[in-house]
Amino acid sequence: MEEAYRRLTALIDSVWPAEPVDIICAAVPGPLNPYTGIIMETPNIPSWTNYPLAELLSKKYNVLAYIGNDANLAVLGEWLYGAGKGHHDIVYLTISTGIGGGVICGDKFDRGLPRHGHRAGAHHRASRWTVCSCGVKGTSGSGCLRAGHRENMPPNRSQPAGSPTWVPGH
Repeated sequence: MEEAYRRLTALIDSVWPAEPVDIICAAVPGPLNPYTGIIMETPNIPSWTNYPLAELLSKKYNVLAYIGNDANLAVLGEWLYGAGKGHHDIVYLTISTGIGGGVICGDKFDRGLPRHGHRAGAHHRASRWTVCSCGVKGTSGSGCLRAGHRENMPPNRSQPAGSPTWVPGH
């Protein structure tokens, strides 16, 4: 069994309630097809290319299982149950190993690009930045994430106390 799937199901098992469960929904980054339940690829788990996560979860737990873009599901959760409840327009950004976004506009869920959601970090900004986890060089996501990585500091750079943080290209 694939290690990431084994770890995921171990986590689900640890919180599985005694009462019946009808549906599982997994929030996934990267290109996916929410209608077939297949992850086309995800930047964080390279082995999950054309991975039938919804089918595997449905079989293991004997319930309906769905997958959706992580940022889209996050904005829906906030709109229905969290800080966005009662609001008509919401922009939700996820910033971690990439930059994603979910949008509610005029009380309507805006799914964004098919299979990708809003891809807030996928806007092309500068060709000098590294390749993003999505595979494209110079996206906003690659630039934002690159700035904080130690390996991107110039060699033998001394930074005097009180100086601004070094950012690539500045």
